[in-house]
Amino acid sequence: MPTDKQSVPLVSIYGYRQLFVLALAILTLAMPQASLAAAPANHLVISEIQLTSATEQFVELYNPTGTRQSLAGYSLQYQAAGSGLPLTTIFNFDSTNSIPAYGYFLLRPNGSLQASDQTYSGIIGLGDGTLALVSSTTAVSSLSSSSIVDLVGYGTATLVEGNAAPSLSGSGSLERLPGANASSLGNALDTNDNRADWQLRGTAEPQTSASAGELPQAPAAVTNLSVVDFANDHGNQLILNFTPPASVSGLTQYRVWRRLASGSYGSTAYATLASTANTFVDTQATSGQSYVYQIESVGSAYSNFSAESVASSAVDNLPATITLTRLQSGSYVATTDPLIEAKIVDPAGVKTVELFLDGQLVRTLVPDAQGLVSYQASGLTQGTHTFLFRVADFAPNIVEKQLVITVDSLAPILDPLRLVSPVTEPKAEIGLSYNDPLGAASSGVVEMRVATDGALDSEGFEPITQTTWRNLAKSSQPQLIVVMVRDRAGNLSNVQTLVVSIKPASLEAPQSLRLVKDGNDIVFSYAAVAGATRYAIRYSDGQTLFGPIYQSGLEYRLSSADMKATYRFEVASVNSIDQLTSFAALSLSPATQLVAETAVSAVTVQATPTVKPATSEASPQAAVITEPESVKPSPAKVEASPAATVTPTSEPSPTLSPESIDSVDDQESINQSSQLKTGLIALISLLVLGGVVWFALGKLPSESKNDQRW
Repeated sequence: MPTDKQSVPLVSIYGYRQLFVLALAILTLAMPQASLAAAPANHLVISEIQLTSATEQFVELYNPTGTRQSLAGYSLQYQAAGSGLPLTTIFNFDSTNSIPAYGYFLLRPNGSLQASDQTYSGIIGLGDGTLALVSSTTAVSSLSSSSIVDLVGYGTATLVEGNAAPSLSGSGSLERLPGANASSLGNALDTNDNRADWQLRGTAEPQTSASAGELPQAPAAVTNLSVVDFANDHGNQLILNFTPPASVSGLTQYRVWRRLASGSYGSTAYATLASTANTFVDTQATSGQSYVYQIESVGSAYSNFSAESVASSAVDNLPATITLTRLQSGSYVATTDPLIEAKIVDPAGVKTVELFLDGQLVRTLVPDAQGLVSYQASGLTQGTHTFLFRVADFAPNIVEKQLVITVDSLAPILDPLRLVSPVTEPKAEIGLSYNDPLGAASSGVVEMRVATDGALDSEGFEPITQTTWRNLAKSSQPQLIVVMVRDRAGNLSNVQTLVVSIKPASLEAPQSLRLVKDGNDIVFSYAAVAGATRYAIRYSDGQTLFGPIYQSGLEYRLSSADMKATYRFEVASVNSIDQLTSFAALSLSPATQLVAETAVSAVTVQATPTVKPATSEASPQAAVITEPESVKPSPAKVEASPAATVTPTSEPSPTLSPESIDSVDDQESINQSSQLKTGLIALISLLVLGGVVWFALGKLPSESKNDQRW
């Protein structure tokens, strides 16, 4: 009975019909088996002999069985090479002579000084000959005698088993081989061929009944034990498969042990198998029950057990699963030779995989180790085709999976592009039209690829949802629009191009300018302008011009302003292609708190100028103000605090290019400062002149009085 051992992982296995079991058994019997070496002897044998001299010789016997064997009634007989029958008796054993289990018995001639179990008076020749262990005391007169227990012929002897063993010479000995060619495993090899079973030893090693016993070799355990469960209409069949040991020396049979997964083995084996078997069909498994199996390799005295294998017997009601791994149903392909792939999974094992194309069986497929099957279609016509996978397992459960694809290898045709409406920044509405040669069965155009720089190198495809393209390059120069379309199958159309020039829209300068003190900060704000994407702001403190600063907000805060300085703030609208209007301006002085200057009225921005960008919104660049010519802006709405005085002028402002805006407004700012200085000087002069006149007038009456007194 085997001991319980650690079980290998649970294997759920499924079934097939009774006929399959019968066929499998027939195939198993018909398969060639591994060549089997002879088992160690299960009877007494002559194990070692030495014939150096009349006194220095011995005959050793070995008992390869597990019980003591009596020699009563046995005899040792001899024949010299070339002599005839009958054999000559050397010694007759009596009831006092026996050999322990796996032990030895040693005979030496009378007068020998070496240890022995028994001495004999007969003479064994020093030349070639034959020795026989006989189960009677009657001299053997025929090789067919059933009383011959063991026999060895050596040298030129003709009375031999198979072929003669080597001749004895020198002080060595002739020794029977053990079952595994290992001297510590007993000397019991018996193939019925003396040449194969015996070998010469350079140094003799006789052993007596007092020597330690040597166990014969046990057969090796089987490997790769696995259990397959096939459920069928007539009950459950569990099939055990295993690999016989590479060396089956000593193997007499196999024993099959079975227990419940939650139980123990019984006291007797569940079944026995011939030593040539490599499979076993268990027809007594109960559905839904789990079992543990073990195979015992049985020898003449010892045996070995395989590792355990666990199986569950269950009715298989689950079909295989089929997963499409390359093309999915509803796919469009641009080739007439598509590759069809699927993955088949069934724990019970797949029996057949059939592939149909448009209702016709085209191939029976065999899954690989990962369960993958594939089929390379060839020469499919344009249009829709249906593939069908049909998979059967051993239950048999049958499942089907359909794959519908459309073959479209014809590229769509893109018509010339057309401009639907005039181009206004920053979009161009372009009309698309195309057709597919396949007609109603076509895969359909679904994607387009557009470039606005004349190249399609890096642009990706996008779904066709409209025919209006935005975000054109920010340039007033003509742009080359390039378009290509792609259908669902991946076919690319021809390329069409169209040259588009951007026409700028009218844009106004900001209105409703305000300057407000907030502690030590000055807050400059203005109203939003339709069409403006951001605003350019610049300001000066009477000495230095800062900006432009670009921002999208409607308020700019100057932190920690110098409240003793006169500030001038300016703002212009900027469109999406970085074109600017003229600047509207507003000033704030310490004396009046707010001195307003006119804002610029609406202007049409031209497409030709290029505005230099601001380096940073946070840190505007400074520029030294030079003396410019005065430029008077046209009226605009300006809001100020109550202390401010606003005096707009009515002279129209010229259209300004961005290159000239900086210098003109710098000059305007300095001109205002110069006028202020001139006014202050004139005021002081008037005050001085008035003082002189007053002084003079004050003196005249006094002199007049004196004159009267005179």
